[in-house]
Amino acid sequence: MAIEGTGATATFATSGFTAECTNIQLPERARESLETTHLGTTTAKTFKPAKLYDSGEVTVTVFHDPAADLLIGEEPEQITITYPLETGQSTAATAVFTGFVTGQGGESFKVGELMSTNLKIKVTGAIVTTQGS
Repeated sequence: MAIEGTGATATFATSGFTAECTNIQLPERARESLETTHLGTTTAKTFKPAKLYDSGEVTVTVFHDPAADLLIGEEPEQITITYPLETGQSTAATAVFTGFVTGQGGESFKVGELMSTNLKIKVTGAIVTTQGS
């Protein structure tokens, strides 16, 4: 079943950063392929999967506040993405991870629209997800 994104939030545990999010994009996790081709390989290159994967970067678009603190110099902190509460749930699903801001800016100023800015957050390990209930 498709779920509308309205109601999703991003919470920063240490810095206490808060903003009105207009877009939250969770990362595509990626695992490297390690080449195993050798001089005896005759048909095509061969590969095996690396044991570890990279959890990627989260992108959050928020309404721009010129007075807001810069997060790009902050230490890694726990960040919780809370999914919208679904019908019949009392607790929403979450994605929790430790991360730090690797990019902040790209402010957008358009006639007839609210100003926005982007945060790029590098995930430092695994993303732990919990289902809503």
